Amino acid sequence: MSVMAVPATPDQIEVPLSLQSAEALITKRRGKGGEDAAFDKLAAAAAEISSTAARVQDVVTKVLRNELATPLARAADAKRAANKLFQGVAGKLDSVRADTAKTIAALEAQTLPCPPKDGPAAIYHAEVRTALARMAPADRTKVIRAAIKNADDVFTSAVILGNAALTGLSQSERDGLALEWQRTRHGPVLERIERLRAGLTEYDRLCALLQSFSLGIMQSKNAAVAAAEHSAELARAAMAGVA
Repeated sequence: MSVMAVPATPDQIEVPLSLQSAEALITKRRGKGGEDAAFDKLAAAAAEISSTAARVQDVVTKVLRNELATPLARAADAKRAANKLFQGVAGKLDSVRADTAKTIAALEAQTLPCPPKDGPAAIYHAEVRTALARMAPADRTKVIRAAIKNADDVFTSAVILGNAALTGLSQSERDGLALEWQRTRHGPVLERIERLRAGLTEYDRLCALLQSFSLGIMQSKNAAVAAAEHSAELARAAMAGVA
């Protein structure tokens, strides 16, 4: 889809379909998740994206239809109007994005294992890794998975936080067991993180599209403006020749 479709009539512009249905696109990324204040903010901001695009369309169309102004003046006014509308909402859109990113970071922190809080705990972690390194691979995996199943987070933290080589695991094995622990102990939080990331990715796309839509209006020139500029250049050249 092009950023901005310009119909045959030079004083009309079209809003991209994604901008028209921004809130629905964000809600789609929410899926079957329950109440989520962070997603509510994204959806509300997406609705504002749609309304801003509609205002840009309305205001710019009216400006371009002002027959009392020259084509060049109309183009300049349209650019200023589009820029003003976009800048008026850009700060709020950025703020919502920052808040969502902070929420995701806070949720991610909840899914991380706790490091040893004191010397004895650090010694225990080292002993766990040493014992695991001495086991046969099948036994080692079985013991770790039993700890995950039994919610022995202290034991599991020793595995996840330590160097994989110290436990006898490969990096991929350690990462796989870490993800298994996260999904077992923090499944709903991980699902919320995934939904918010998907929502934020879509939100970023919509914000960029709104900016491109507005800047496209500011940078584009319709046929009437181009003709007027060309005529002005010819007039200037003719006057320069006379002089």
